[in-house]
Amino acid sequence: MARDQEIVKQLQQRFADWKPDSPCAFHFDKQCCVYDESGRIIELHLCGLELTQTPWEVWQCSSLQRLCLTRNELSTPPAEIGNLSSLNHAQVGSPLTMRPLELFGNPLQSPLAEMSAKGTSAILAYLRALQPIKIFYCYAHEDRDLRDRIDKHLGVLKRRGHIVVWYDREIQAGMEWEREIERRLSTAHIFLLLVSADFVHSDYGYGKEMQRALELHEKGRVHVLPILLRPVDWQDAPFSKLQILPTGAKPITKWPDPEEALEDVARQIRSVVTALQTYQS
Repeated sequence: MARDQEIVKQLQQRFADWKPDSPCAFHFDKQCCVYDESGRIIELHLCGLELTQTPWEVWQCSSLQRLCLTRNELSTPPAEIGNLSSLNHAQVGSPLTMRPLELFGNPLQSPLAEMSAKGTSAILAYLRALQPIKIFYCYAHEDRDLRDRIDKHLGVLKRRGHIVVWYDREIQAGMEWEREIERRLSTAHIFLLLVSADFVHSDYGYGKEMQRALELHEKGRVHVLPILLRPVDWQDAPFSKLQILPTGAKPITKWPDPEEALEDVARQIRSVVTALQTYQS
């Protein structure tokens, strides 16, 4: 009960216009948040919020029986829906029906309607296959310009829904930042280590974040990809035994054309993403 109440608070902080006790803008007979007798969330209406992806808080609602995402900007259905047992009868909804999952009014690019004709098991298998690879950026704030340029070169993977990326700018006001970083790091598939002198000098990035990532790498739970941004002595660093990007371990800023280095990095990240997707399927 307390956990579900905390989820509601987090959603309120994220979306100022979302009122859990108010009627849904598209389903006037329902409040935006409905609880059972034990105070657990069983129904959520996150309609008309211009969502491009489903908030992670939704997947913490273990008792959720209905999820309405009407009139948002979702290009693919939420893959995590296949992991919620309480929504195991999920189907594509319409504004005139009461379905466990409702995606009406989103610019979906995947053949979900076609899959719905094959039944619930086919839908759930399809949604699980869509789950994107999660990428975590570890970097020094002095290097945010190069982080942004790397992120732009991953644009096609992002637009196709193959990856989702996260870095500390995504921390919302009111969140416990260290706990949020740990949660994101622990659920990531790929950890991008953006290496420079500023990064080596960072006690938190080089120390805590990197060490945690390497621990997970040793357990086979995350792929750590060090990317040399600027010249720095890294040969004795804890990550030195890993494959260093770009090709030839030549820092991005030392390439005659840094855009070629960025393309090289993006191509190698794509290879890892493809391998992970093949493994998941």
